[in-house]
Amino acid sequence: MTNKKTSSTLYFFTILYIFLYSIFMIFIYLPNTLISFRAMVTILLPAIFFFIILLLISKKTSFKEEKYSKNKFKTILVINLALPILCIIMLVVNQQNAQFSVENWESNIKDRRFMFEDFTEEYKLLGMSKEQVQSLLGNPNRFGENESSFIYYMGNSSNLIPIDNTLLKIIFDKNNKIVEYDVLTD
Repeated sequence: MTNKKTSSTLYFFTILYIFLYSIFMIFIYLPNTLISFRAMVTILLPAIFFFIILLLISKKTSFKEEKYSKNKFKTILVINLALPILCIIMLVVNQQNAQFSVENWESNIKDRRFMFEDFTEEYKLLGMSKEQVQSLLGNPNRFGENESSFIYYMGNSSNLIPIDNTLLKIIFDKNNKIVEYDVLTD
């Protein structure tokens, strides 16, 4: 393979690779994707294939004569390693932001919508008293009709353009026990 043809092939795969990981980053960021086996395989598989392509190209090409080509190859190799690592860091940050704790709920208002799943896995909302809710979630941002419901702001919606608010509405019965809750956007 000639160095010119190798360079073109390398550039094509690098641009494709960067484009693919840009899409991965969008799909990690927007829905706040968490660490899972599927997410890790999705991130690492293209990196492995790209690394194999790089190895095959490097074996068929002699970079000994051209220091410039060797440096380009090293730069592309660094990109191959950096993008999956960045995606994994994004997953770890998402995982940490999604863990419910009273302190985390109080201090990270914009991330509450991500914590809600963890919260509902840990606590059974239906039948919980107003006092229990307030001890876990704090005072509501506003009250519903006749103070028979609490409304908590949970951050912006997860739409592509997050202009709506995500709200948690908790409805209590006459005994101040939760009978219904819903996540809404306004």
